Amino acid sequence: MATLTRVRGEVIAVWSTVLQSAVVPTHVSFFELGGSALAAYRMVRQLSRTFGIELRLRQIYETPTVDGLSAAIVQRLGASDRPR
Repeated sequence: MATLTRVRGEVIAVWSTVLQSAVVPTHVSFFELGGSALAAYRMVRQLSRTFGIELRLRQIYETPTVDGLSAAIVQRLGASDRPR
């Protein structure tokens, strides 16, 4: 199972690339940092590939910070590890 620290590191790396910024605060909204809807789409697609889960675009609107999105990803990863 993925740890929150590892997931947060991956999310920061993707945000940094998409936003073209070396510094990404973990508690500030993606959109406050200059992210657009198109950039959000690119980021969600990249994170979906990175973690092997399906993230929807609305996830970034529901949890627009690194901390919030990382926690949501960890929760999804935990749910995908459970037997069905």
